[in-house]
Amino acid sequence: MLSEDQNNIDRRRFSRVDFREPISFQLPAHAQSGGCLGRDLSERGLRINFEHFVKPQTTMAFELRLTPERRTTTLEGRVAWASQVPSSDRYQLGIEFTETNEDNQKDIRKYVISNQIT
Repeated sequence: MLSEDQNNIDRRRFSRVDFREPISFQLPAHAQSGGCLGRDLSERGLRINFEHFVKPQTTMAFELRLTPERRTTTLEGRVAWASQVPSSDRYQLGIEFTETNEDNQKDIRKYVISNQIT
């Protein structure tokens, strides 16, 4: 029988790396924008720290920089899951990218590969 951690690893199709950088966001349906902090990044998604609950399936737009000297990367995604941080009023959101152009996809892939622990 597999442990919960092994099941989580098996479900992930793409490697994740730490990405603790500031991110700008827009919630178009709620006419809200602001900033949040990233937690990790993969070729297909992003985990962020967020100030409040956002319902899964909600569409969001993001702007982030993969390195200080790089251009801003603009991405669209949907909230796949939301989880309250224990003993906190904050949440973590799992974002699945829904719109990425080829250049952004290559930049993210390069970032993930170069930041993997070997």
